[in-house]
Amino acid sequence: MEAIRNDMDPSIISMSMQIETRRFTRSELGEAFAVKSRDLEHLSVAFMIDARDFLRSCKMLSDWPRLRSLILTAPIMTKGSRDSISGLLVNTGEVAQQMLHLKSLTIWHCSREKACAVIFHKNEREDRNGHDSATLTWRGTRDFDFSKEVVETWQKVVLHMIERVEDEIISHGDAIYHLRLPDGVIDPTSLRQICQEGTLQREAWAVEAEPSGWT
Repeated sequence: MEAIRNDMDPSIISMSMQIETRRFTRSELGEAFAVKSRDLEHLSVAFMIDARDFLRSCKMLSDWPRLRSLILTAPIMTKGSRDSISGLLVNTGEVAQQMLHLKSLTIWHCSREKACAVIFHKNEREDRNGHDSATLTWRGTRDFDFSKEVVETWQKVVLHMIERVEDEIISHGDAIYHLRLPDGVIDPTSLRQICQEGTLQREAWAVEAEPSGWT
């Protein structure tokens, strides 16, 4: 299964990785991606692994000389408690500090009527004091505040923002659009299929909602 996008810039030497998923448990697959990420510039994996397994393995590693963008999914983002999500974000921040060339990082998830993402983005320009500037944004259908521990973990490198998504989430396509996820979160062909499925789902729900006409 092709899981890595390295064709974002033709000037970058592309690398690809094939992983035979049947040989791994989900946690082992997360570890495999963590190890391979040290050799990559861009990694985007949706629903195949849990970001928590990836990050847990990253804590036993060091030195990501090339990695610039990272996109992962974690079911806990829509299904977990505030404390569990905060724990995930603390771990993410600790790992991100070791990825010295990282420009963007997104952890997201969606289910019916729910979609949430945390997005780290490092700006190309320095701030007025000549320092690198970056933002950490929570964007989702559920309310969330960064805990003190999360802020302390990230505060040296980011500003933080909270954005509530009020739009209806029916499909993965809705989630990707309303969360304003970065390019590369999913390949274009799959995204078109997801959008088509979302349109069909809306039409089906509209038919179900129509009065039957029987008295």
